[in-house]
Amino acid sequence: MMRILILGAALLAAFTSSLPAQLRIEARLGRHVAIGADLPIVRTSYPAPHAPPPPARGCWTTVEERVWVPGACRTVWVPPVYGWTRDHCGRRHYGILREGYWQTVQEPGRYEIRTRRVWVSHSRGHRHDD
Repeated sequence: MMRILILGAALLAAFTSSLPAQLRIEARLGRHVAIGADLPIVRTSYPAPHAPPPPARGCWTTVEERVWVPGACRTVWVPPVYGWTRDHCGRRHYGILREGYWQTVQEPGRYEIRTRRVWVSHSRGHRHDD
């Protein structure tokens, strides 16, 4: 039994390129018992190795940029307003004139100066001195 499995694995490895998209493996365990399985064959391909690109000539430099930064949004509670009011009969009552509510306030934006490093490439004849 073990020889059959080893032989089957060797044949599978040898003929992988010529097999269809699915493989059927069967084993018999005596006269009346057979076990089989359909296995998909997965082929993988890898890109061919290539040489890395030559190093670029140049240098790192720091640049300053003026960047717009939008203002933050914040939520503010506006308290209720109380005062004197009259009912439908003309009697004066002290009560709420306007309910309190939440209001979203947009803070003003601003410009900031930010620095970042950028790569500046040079041609072969150019010489960069800092």
